[in-house]
Amino acid sequence: MGTISSEEINYLVYRYLQESGFVHSAFTFAYESLISKSVVATQQGADVPPGTLVAFLQKGLQLVEMEHRLDDNGAERVGDEEFSLLTPHICQVAGASSLVDKEHGAAEAQRAGVAKQNGSKGGGGSGKG
Repeated sequence: MGTISSEEINYLVYRYLQESGFVHSAFTFAYESLISKSVVATQQGADVPPGTLVAFLQKGLQLVEMEHRLDDNGAERVGDEEFSLLTPHICQVAGASSLVDKEHGAAEAQRAGVAKQNGSKGGGGSGKG
């Protein structure tokens, strides 16, 4: 598995600030993190394409989403909501929601049947009379 150093992270943040137009923040960050003295900036920086930090974050979020959508047994969880970095996301096991809906529907039908039986006995009706 690949590793990433704090110098590399600092360089990616610095580049992100520059690319996003945060010139003063980029300057201050570069000064405080000593990017100009890092090996990454002097030797490898020219090879880093624009948007690298955002691309890494997007790929990481996709991986987290894939992990989140599978339970411990490998069953897929279904979710209609967009996966987000900053908001909690709850998935259901595939097929579980339809099972819950069926059970809920059966309970409603049973209650309706009981109510109908009680109404035909004359005990609960609102008849005029």
